[in-house]
Amino acid sequence: MELYIPCCDASLPMVKVNSYLFSVLWPEVTVNYLGFKKPDFNLYSDNHFFHSLAPEQAGGSSKWTRYIYNFLKNISDSHIIFSLDDYLLCTRPDYEMLKIAQEFCKNNPKVGRFDLTFDCQVEGDIYPIKKIKNHQISVKHPK
Repeated sequence: MELYIPCCDASLPMVKVNSYLFSVLWPEVTVNYLGFKKPDFNLYSDNHFFHSLAPEQAGGSSKWTRYIYNFLKNISDSHIIFSLDDYLLCTRPDYEMLKIAQEFCKNNPKVGRFDLTFDCQVEGDIYPIKKIKNHQISVKHPK
């Protein structure tokens, strides 16, 4: 499973920070940065890639998701890990929990998102369905 991180020209310094953190804390993962202007620095790992979505970002912040959608609809993966450029990796991932999340999503085709952070912000009611180690898998029901 590959990781995808969108960015914009103004946040390219975050790509450099992310590339360093992922190369140190999660060197096995392939990281794909989805942006516009190619960075003027090298990424820290051979399995980190920058994909230019367009020569420039037209439409500003209100249109950024269309670029991501147009890119992701052409990849072959059925499941991905998606993050944001300002979510900084601060420790090695829990590989056991990642495997559980992968299997859970593959076995439950209605799952649209599996939040791997401790600070998820969702609207609607959250219902716990399974406890694994110190983590709770919950289902979100919209309002």
